[in-house]
Amino acid sequence: MPFVPWVPIIAVIANLGLLVNVEPTALGLGIAAEVAGVGFWFAWKSTGPQEEQFERETPTVVSENRKVTRDYQLAEPIANPDHVEQMMQTALDIAEDRDGELLVLSAATVPEQTPISEEYRSVDDERDVLRNAMEFAEDSDVPVHGIVRIGHRASDAILHTVEQHVSDAVLIGWRGGGSHRREVVLGNTVDRVVEEAPCDVFVEKIGSHGEGVESIMIPTAVGPHAELATETARAIAHSESATVETVHVVSPDASGDERESARELLSETANTLEDVSVEQSLYEGEGVADTVVERTDDHDLTIIGATRESELQQLVFGALPETIAHRTENTIIITKRNLGLTSRLSRWFS
Repeated sequence: MPFVPWVPIIAVIANLGLLVNVEPTALGLGIAAEVAGVGFWFAWKSTGPQEEQFERETPTVVSENRKVTRDYQLAEPIANPDHVEQMMQTALDIAEDRDGELLVLSAATVPEQTPISEEYRSVDDERDVLRNAMEFAEDSDVPVHGIVRIGHRASDAILHTVEQHVSDAVLIGWRGGGSHRREVVLGNTVDRVVEEAPCDVFVEKIGSHGEGVESIMIPTAVGPHAELATETARAIAHSESATVETVHVVSPDASGDERESARELLSETANTLEDVSVEQSLYEGEGVADTVVERTDDHDLTIIGATRESELQQLVFGALPETIAHRTENTIIITKRNLGLTSRLSRWFS
């Protein structure tokens, strides 16, 4: 649609004007139809496709199982062989902290015009990536399962895997860069997984730092996404014996009350980082994103939660996390807590 958001705004106002001239009976029937339609959609969405449909659309062609079932499962799609070790280490740290298991997925994609049944044997590269990932975890106490799925879109394979295996979270890698298309923020596959996965989501951008994590930065905030970021930082810091810096940025002309609120938030965040070496830092800056991006150079990893903007305001994670992710050259993880189907309507307008 051209001239967004002005054309949609004009359209909304015009339709509201039309409603003024609608008879009360017709208006009531229209509202009832909308309520019934929304209720039907949520009921249908909550049931989801059957397992047979998942396997028909994105069949599992390779399965490597170490049969141990735990209460928490983290799904990890692996696409880039160069990032296997770093992605696996992050996944193992998160899963081990929750006494969980890891489900590694490699997706083989075929063109839309090619029948999936004709490409079953063309998965050698994906099988090798899967085996390398599982070999990396051999010395870990975390049970690791591996599968290769084939489909027309990688996002379908990831989402079907998460739903079919009832995963609690998914960790997906992002190579950085961006798209000139306004509706694409991190890439078609990543954007869709973030928006549709019925579980917690971690997106890791692989940066330029060396091996290991010695220091982690958390830009502090409130809300479930920020809490997930803090939990993730604690898990990685425990495993890697890393130091965590919690940071908050205020404007140079911030009032005394604003600074005190910021210090309280820093203290609350630090208190949740059990048995971790923590530094609390309050910075002044004209822009939060500019200040945080500058500070990322001093850390191996930055972890930030999605902002609590409504879905009418944000694209995928919200303006601040996306700006930081695009501008920093270092490794960053963005976290998004699963709020459930019942919260989707409220998230549109809250």
